[in-house]
Amino acid sequence: MNDSSEIDETLEVASKTWDRVIETANKTGFREGVDVGSEAVLQEDFDRGYVDGFKIAYFLGKYKGLANSLFKNIEHPKEINDILEKTRRGACHICDCQYSGVIQDQASILAKHEEHTLKICKILQRYFEPLLKNLEIDINDIDLK
Repeated sequence: MNDSSEIDETLEVASKTWDRVIETANKTGFREGVDVGSEAVLQEDFDRGYVDGFKIAYFLGKYKGLANSLFKNIEHPKEINDILEKTRRGACHICDCQYSGVIQDQASILAKHEEHTLKICKILQRYFEPLLKNLEIDINDIDLK
């Protein structure tokens, strides 16, 4: 074997080795990129859901607390009693979807859940505001949207 063919063979082996290293680096980089991207999206969605969930729970808690303390001797309308009872068990649109067996896309479920919770909160707010106003109590410290 002459020096030229040895050099060619060495270059070919080096080229194949380089290609494998690059391919491995690309695959590893892609996987890490997907992992980092997924974590960022999940964290962002979690943070949004946590804030929204806390606002709604706080809002509902205020009105349920008022109903059980200041207004426990008042006969509330059926709709208000139903809301107070249903939310006590944690029933929500997402729970209803989960137990109904009807498959919907995530965006649709979340949009309908937001619409559902805002509707319930607005109903409670409209009902309790006049009662609170008569007692000169202002509890509107949370902007629901």
